[in-house]
Amino acid sequence: MIAADAPDACLAWMPKPKHFDPCVIGVSSTALALAGPGTYTFDTMTNTLRDPANALIAVTASTQPQATGIDASILDTGSFAIANGATLRVVGPHPLIIASWSSIAVAGGIDVGSHPGVAGAGTGVGPCTAATAGHDEPLTSGGSGGGGGGALRGNGGKGGPGDSPTQNAGGMGGAAVAIPQIVRGGCTGAASGKAGPGDAANPSLTSPGGAGGGGLQLTARTSAAISGKVIAGGQGGGGSATGSANGGGGGGSGGYVGIDAPTVTVTGTVAANGGGGGGSSPFAGTGVAGHDGDATTTAAPGGDASSCSLAGAVGSAGGALDGANAGTTIQACGGAGGGGGAGFVLVFATTATLTSATLSPGVQLNPF
Repeated sequence: MIAADAPDACLAWMPKPKHFDPCVIGVSSTALALAGPGTYTFDTMTNTLRDPANALIAVTASTQPQATGIDASILDTGSFAIANGATLRVVGPHPLIIASWSSIAVAGGIDVGSHPGVAGAGTGVGPCTAATAGHDEPLTSGGSGGGGGGALRGNGGKGGPGDSPTQNAGGMGGAAVAIPQIVRGGCTGAASGKAGPGDAANPSLTSPGGAGGGGLQLTARTSAAISGKVIAGGQGGGGSATGSANGGGGGGSGGYVGIDAPTVTVTGTVAANGGGGGGSSPFAGTGVAGHDGDATTTAAPGGDASSCSLAGAVGSAGGALDGANAGTTIQACGGAGGGGGAGFVLVFATTATLTSATLSPGVQLNPF
């Protein structure tokens, strides 16, 4: 461990980390161990950490600009550990960088994914080739098109068409982007088209797209070991409301997880999967939201089908980088949402041991 007052201590961090300057954040000798059990929450809006009882834990954290001017929160620690049974939930407008002046050990979990009501840290931060909304329903008897899925490393899936003499088209999925040079969140799925006059109470109603997964970088001066779970899944697309026939929303893309240390060992799970598309429904029913991307190599299911609708498309997972397209069969209601594309799992290391890891999508080792 480098002494906090050592001359030019920050210059001893070699190789230099990818996403911040150690001499800017300052040397830390304070260990941070989340011993659990329960869920701890770090908010990148306020740079605060709370324990499972909602009490504040003293930390050193700041908001710093990245190379492109997109801000990230940096949690500056002497060492960082999460015990089995403890989970760190990360929320807020900025992605999070955990910077350890020695080691990082994650035996529990870190979740920067997006879920209903709570988006992951930094979702939507960074350029996105946006998915498009489904077409509106202009008549009283049909349904609107489903929204396209969000994209990041993988493309988003296309939304399905709604029933109408005009055959309301589903929205297009977003397009994949290049490997990011910054820590960033994933991209949002698109909303369905408007319900139209068949929903007399709310003809402008749409099903929302799911938020993309958040962004997380784990950077250690000596070593990083992940034996637990790190998740940056996209949120499932919204399902159509009761009594409406608008389509389902597109699933959000997976987010970003980076691990940077001279020695990296992963025996657990790191996943940045896309969310499933939302389901539509007949006028008498309710559409079901797609599932969020989780910590497996199994695709997140789309929202369940009802009597006349198609299920939402599955999100990306494992070797399938693209979210699935929704079905194209015209039913007597709205179209389903497209699946969200994969996010990024990046490892920067001199020595990387990943053979027993579960990685979804597959890791990109030393990409720049």
